[in-house]
Amino acid sequence: QLVLKKISTKPEMFRSNELPLYIGGERIPNEKSNYRTGNFLINDLRLYKTALTDNDIRELYSAEKNKYSKKNYIVPGSMKIKPCHEYLARMIDGYDPEFKHKLKITADYEKNIPTQPTPGHGNTSSKVKSSNGQMGLFIDGKEKYPALYYPVILRDNLYQFSTALPAIRDFAAAGIEFFGTGGIAPIFWIAKGKYDFAQIDNVIRKELAANPKGKLQVEFYMRPHGWFFAKHNKEIERYYSGKNSKGKLKAYYTAAPLGSKIWIECSSELIYDVVKHIESQNYADRIFAYHIAAGDAGEWYWPASFLGGVPGYSEATRNSFQEWLKTKYKNNTELKKSWNNQDITFKTAKVPTPEFRLTTEIYIFRDPVKARPVLDYREYMIDITYENIVKSCKALKEASNFKKSLTIYAGYPLLYAGKQTTMHLGGLQHLGKVFRCKYVDGIATPLDYTKRRGGEPGANINAFNGSAMLHEKLLWHENDLRTYLRPVLGFGRVRDLKESLTVIKRGFGQSLIWGAGFWWYSLDNNHLFHQEDIMRTISKIGKLASDSIGKDRKSIAEVAIIFDEKSTLYTSVPKGSFISDHTWGVYQNAFRMGAPFDMYLLDDLDNQKMPDYKLYIMLNTYYTDKKIREKIVKKLRRKNAVIVWCYAPGWITPNGFDTKAMESLTGFKLKASEEQVRIQLSVNNKKHLITK
Repeated sequence: QLVLKKISTKPEMFRSNELPLYIGGERIPNEKSNYRTGNFLINDLRLYKTALTDNDIRELYSAEKNKYSKKNYIVPGSMKIKPCHEYLARMIDGYDPEFKHKLKITADYEKNIPTQPTPGHGNTSSKVKSSNGQMGLFIDGKEKYPALYYPVILRDNLYQFSTALPAIRDFAAAGIEFFGTGGIAPIFWIAKGKYDFAQIDNVIRKELAANPKGKLQVEFYMRPHGWFFAKHNKEIERYYSGKNSKGKLKAYYTAAPLGSKIWIECSSELIYDVVKHIESQNYADRIFAYHIAAGDAGEWYWPASFLGGVPGYSEATRNSFQEWLKTKYKNNTELKKSWNNQDITFKTAKVPTPEFRLTTEIYIFRDPVKARPVLDYREYMIDITYENIVKSCKALKEASNFKKSLTIYAGYPLLYAGKQTTMHLGGLQHLGKVFRCKYVDGIATPLDYTKRRGGEPGANINAFNGSAMLHEKLLWHENDLRTYLRPVLGFGRVRDLKESLTVIKRGFGQSLIWGAGFWWYSLDNNHLFHQEDIMRTISKIGKLASDSIGKDRKSIAEVAIIFDEKSTLYTSVPKGSFISDHTWGVYQNAFRMGAPFDMYLLDDLDNQKMPDYKLYIMLNTYYTDKKIREKIVKKLRRKNAVIVWCYAPGWITPNGFDTKAMESLTGFKLKASEEQVRIQLSVNNKKHLITK
C-alpha cells in the first residue's frame, strides 16, 4: 500500500516505510483494511516511476505476450483457479481454510474414535412436541436438545468433501450429535423419474463416517436441472431486472419457478422418490430429519426477488394466476366488479405491471379498492408458494412414513414489513399458513444480518416464539455467523476471536430461553468454526444444552408483541424507515427493554391456548374487518391489560379507509390528515404512573 502526497510541482521520492505492499490482492469495496487473495496468477513484478498509458500497456502486451505460458492452471473438474491463502494466513491468526492443521480437540477425539452403529433400514423416528413449557425434539421417544451443525457441501455443482468432512469431524469432537448434509441440489436429477442415486448415497455415507455417532438431517435445495429447462422452458420464471416494464424480460434459471404447476408436480415427485430411496438404504437409521429449501436463496422467495428483480411474467405464472382468479371470483361478472374493469375476463387478466405493483395510492398504503389487481396478485403469490410447500412436504412425509421430522425456511414478514421491495415481490407472507401446516415440524431463519455483532441483539428473523408454541412448531435459529476467520468484512463479520465467542454464546442463550433449536451454518466457508477456542466453547454449549433437558423452561413473559401478516399486503414500497421503525425496530429494541416478551401473529389471538398478558404492543393492525376487530377486542380488553397501538390501527377496511373502524377498534376518536409532517412527541403529564 503506497501513498504519495503531492506537496509541490516537483516529483517526490518514495519515503521509506513499513506499510505492507499487497501483490495479487483485491480490495473489497467500501471496507477498511480488508484484502483477500485475488483469483489470478502473477508471472513477474515491475515498478514504474509513472502510471502507464493505455498505449504503453498495449505495446508491452504485444511485445511480451508470447513469453507467457498458455497452460490451463485450472485443475481438471474444477471451475476456477485454486485460491492462494498465504496472505490471509499471515493476517488472520488461525486461518486454515484447507484444514491443514488438526485441532487438539479433534486429534484427542480421533485417538478413540467411536465405531459406526450397526446399519439399519429407517426405524429411527423423530417428533417435535411440547416439553416443560417449550418445544422439544424427541428421537425414538427420548428428548434431545436441538443443536446442529451445517457444512457447505455443494459449490459450483461440485461437492466440497475436502473441507466439509473435517468440519463435521470438528463438531463431532465437540460432542454435537446432530448435523446436516448441507444443501444437496438436484444435480443427480437426470430426467423425470430418473436419478443417479449413487451421488446422494456418496454424500450421506461420507458425512456419516465423519461423525460416527451422529444423526443426520438431509437437506434438499430444490431447483430445476438442465433437462427441465430443455423440456419445460416456458415454465421458467421471467422477470424484469429494473423496477419498470421498459427492459427486456429475462429467464431466471437458478431458482424453482414457484408459479408453475408443472414444477410443483415434478418437484413433489422428485422429493418422494429420493426420500423413498434414502429410507430404503442401510444408513436410514441414522437419518433423523429432512429440510426442504426452494425458491430464491432456498428460502421460498420468488425467483429474482431476493436481489431486487420483479418476477411473475412467465407464461406458466400467468396461466396459474388466471386459474386462481377463477377460484376466487367464480365468474367474470364478479371479477369485473372487483377490478372495476368492464373489459377484464379470466382469459384476458394479466399479471399487473411492475409500475402498478410498486406504486402507491396514499403515501405508505395501497387502496384496497383501487389497487385490487395488485392485491389479488400478491395473494396469489402467497397461495401458490404455500401450495409448493404443502405438496413438497406432504410428499416427503409420505415417503418417510411420517416418521421423520421436517423443517423449511419461513418467517420473513416482520423483517421486510418496511424494507425494500422484497415483501411486495417475494410472496413471503405465508407464515401463518405454515404454522398451521400439519406436514411441517420446524421453521428456520437466519439471524438478523445488520445487527448480529457483539453488543447487538442478534435476533432471529422469525420472531414468533409464541405462535410457534401454540402450533407446536420448533423454531430453528440459523447461526450462519461471520466469525473473525472469514476474510470478507461486512454483513455481521466480527473483529476478533473474543467477539466470535461472544456471538456464539449469545446465539445459544437466545435459543435456550425461547425454546428454539439452533444450528451453526458455515455459509460459504467450512473453516469458520475451525479454531480451538471456538470448538471448545461449542463443546461446553453442547453440555449445557443437554443439562437443560427436563428443566422447567416455560415463558415468564408478561408482554406480548402482535404483528399482522395480512396488513403488510396493504402497504406500498417504503420510502424511509417509518414502517420498519415501528415493526422490526420495536422487535429489535424489545431485547433491551428489561422485560421478557413473546411474539405472536394477529391470527392467533383467538387461539384458546394463548396466555393472557399484562401488556400488548400492536405493531401494524392497519387492515381490519368486523370479524378481526371483534377478535382483537375479545382477547385484549380483559384483565385490565394495557394496549399500545402503533400507527393507523384499523384504518384500512375492505371498503376503503375508515376512521370509524379505528374508533370501534381502539376506543379513540381519530381523524386522518393527508399531509406529510414530521411529528415530535412530548410528555405533558409527568405525574402519571406511566410517565413519571
